[in-house]
Amino acid sequence: MAETPTDEKRGLAVITGASTGIGRAVAVALAERGWPTALVARNAEKLESLAGELRPYARSYACPADLLQSGEVGALMQQIEREHGPVAVLVNNAGFGDNRRFLDVPMAKQREMFEVNYFATAEAIYALLPGMLEAGYGRVINIASMATKAFPAGMSAYAASKSAMAALTYGLASEYRSADVRFCCVHPGIIRTDFFNDPVFKPMTPMIHRHGISPERVAKAVVKLIDRPRLHTCVPRWHKIVDWLRALSPGFMAYIGARSGHPAAASPPASSVQAAGAAEDDKGSKRSSGSLSGAAQPAPPPPRADSATPTGADAPPARDPASRQSGD
Repeated sequence: MAETPTDEKRGLAVITGASTGIGRAVAVALAERGWPTALVARNAEKLESLAGELRPYARSYACPADLLQSGEVGALMQQIEREHGPVAVLVNNAGFGDNRRFLDVPMAKQREMFEVNYFATAEAIYALLPGMLEAGYGRVINIASMATKAFPAGMSAYAASKSAMAALTYGLASEYRSADVRFCCVHPGIIRTDFFNDPVFKPMTPMIHRHGISPERVAKAVVKLIDRPRLHTCVPRWHKIVDWLRALSPGFMAYIGARSGHPAAASPPASSVQAAGAAEDDKGSKRSSGSLSGAAQPAPPPPRADSATPTGADAPPARDPASRQSGD
């Protein structure tokens, strides 16, 4: 197996969801080790600020992009290679989720979750893998989630999209086993990031305070995988016990998932809210039939995070650009 490239011959490390959380911590850790970095996320201002912090260590480029836009990811990766040189490391960290039960999450939003959590990852790999194979060296590190193993209530759609990412990782590891391009899947537990800032995750606050770990801990594991690649790792490592428990008793793990999940309350249907407003108007209320003031407000859609963990989980419904947070 080829050795890790020397500083003089080192290619670029591309990190998606790099503006906050895990992505930011990974970018800092890699730059401190001399890796040139290309930082991808939606928030151009945060990316440029971070790139400025990293340039004393190594080259760093801010590459703002919306990973929800189909086709944009591959074009961006090709542009990075063309303008900044070959890519040796790809860290697919961008992602978002939700904390509501399956029927409370619109299908449009569930499709968006797959677009960002799975298809953006696949598109980035599709664009960069040929160059890695030609160079004879590459590391593709996909940040999945412990939700793909524990399936906590409230995260079924998110877990499904991250499971697709994990399956892609394992499949690619089989298909390109003879090359020195290694694929790694990281399953973080609860990480203290902006991923949980949206009110939809408020029910999880006590668990986050008790069990949450820092993004830097995940970054340390990612850096370690570059030198000593492994197909699968959990952060913290003791979370591997979940694999054993699920193999021994899937039913027991379903029970644990039901008990450990804290899904947000369902939003009242829009039709019922409007009907209530109309009824009050009939009684002489000063509020209009569409008003929600004074009535129980539906939970706002959670923001999308470019920092992926269960661990984090945010998101908007159909294309709400203002709702993304972590890693924007």
